[in-house]
Amino acid sequence: QLIFSATPLPVVAETFNRYQTRPLIVQDPRLDNFLIDGVFSSTDSASLLRFLRAQPDLNVAESESQIRVTKK
Repeated sequence: QLIFSATPLPVVAETFNRYQTRPLIVQDPRLDNFLIDGVFSSTDSASLLRFLRAQPDLNVAESESQIRVTKK
């Protein structure tokens, strides 16, 4: 499990990417200070993606090769 406490989204993405084959890419520098609190599976990206999609300020776009997160 991956445990985050007030962790910036780019750090969450970096950690997440160590365990996934499809990288999570944070495209927007305005998200550098977007903080994440939570416990997520290191082997199943669904829980983190559900969390990110539930955030009103984020847009999550998935493709076969990557997951991109931008600010709405």
